[in-house]
Amino acid sequence: MAHLARTAIFNGSRSYLVNDACTGTMLTEKDREKFAKRVSDYLEQGRLHQLYDRPRLAVEPEFLGMVKADLSEEARRLIFEQIGEDLSTLNVQELEAHMRRH
Repeated sequence: MAHLARTAIFNGSRSYLVNDACTGTMLTEKDREKFAKRVSDYLEQGRLHQLYDRPRLAVEPEFLGMVKADLSEEARRLIFEQIGEDLSTLNVQELEAHMRRH
């Protein structure tokens, strides 16, 4: 079993995608890969449809590598900030407050 995968994508003060379904159980590596692909697809679609211009990612470091592996170069260049911390213990409100402070 692998670590929990909690990811948030922010543009300004608005949260776009947060995996808040973490139940405290560990995810398998396959589950993490599926969610990394979902995050990457979300970022790509957002880029294509101009849903954001400078996304900020709050992703634990290993998972960030999984997400970035599936991103196009164009999507990678749009990322304004990457917060490579394990924030899996924070709930959605705490995560948003943490992002506002950084």
